[in-house]
Amino acid sequence: MIRCVRKIGLTLVETVVVLGIVSIIVVGAYQIFHEGILLFRVNQAAADGQASTMKVLGRMTSEISGAKPQLVKHFDGSGGEPPGLVFASALTDSGTTRFHADTGQVYWQKIVCFYFEEDPSGGFDGKVFRCEEVIDPEDSSGPGNSVFADVKSLVDARDTAYFEGNSSLPRRLIAEGISGLEVAPYAGEFGGAGASRKDSYNLVVESGNPTAGEDRGYYIKVDSRVTPQG
Repeated sequence: MIRCVRKIGLTLVETVVVLGIVSIIVVGAYQIFHEGILLFRVNQAAADGQASTMKVLGRMTSEISGAKPQLVKHFDGSGGEPPGLVFASALTDSGTTRFHADTGQVYWQKIVCFYFEEDPSGGFDGKVFRCEEVIDPEDSSGPGNSVFADVKSLVDARDTAYFEGNSSLPRRLIAEGISGLEVAPYAGEFGGAGASRKDSYNLVVESGNPTAGEDRGYYIKVDSRVTPQG
C-alpha cells in the first residue's frame, strides 16, 4: 500500500516571503494613514487660520470705517511698536452715538487700538487684540467729549505700544493663529484734496508659514482697503 503524505505548513523561505509581503502591506497602510492624518490636521489648521484672518479683517474694517480720518493713526512696527491702528470711536457701549445739544458735534467716547502681538517663540501663532481707553466726559450731560482738538490730542499722544503695555485698560483677544498684520496708507486718495481728502489704509492679515510646502503646512493672506468716513 502506498501512502501519500500531505505537507502541512510553510518552509522557512515561504515564511520569510509571506512576512515580507505582510510587512510591505502594513508599512504602506501606516504611511497612507499617517499622511491622511497629517493632511487632515493641515486642512483643519488652514480652515481655522482662514476664519481667524477674516475675523480680524472684518472687525477692523467695520470699526475703522466709522472713524474720522483726522483721528486715525497707523503703525507699521518700524519704530518698535506693534503693528496696528489707533483711532477715536464715537460709539457708546450700547452701540449708539451722542451729539451735543447746542453744537451738534458728536461726542467721542473712547480711543480704540487694534494691535498685533507676535508669537513669543518666533513661530506663527501670533495674536490680534482690541484695546480701548474711555475718554473723560466733557460735561455732566453724559459720556464722551465733543471738542475735536481735545480728542485729537489724546489720539496723537498714544500709539500701539501704549495700549499693549497698559495692563489696566480693557482688552479683548480678537483672534490667534495670526502670523502677520500689516497696516499701510493707500498710495492713492479719494475725495480730492484738502479737507475733502479721504485717506485710506491697506490692511493685510496673514496666517501660517509663507515658506511652508503644500503637503506640510499652509499660508493664508487676506487684504482689504478701508477708508475712514466719520
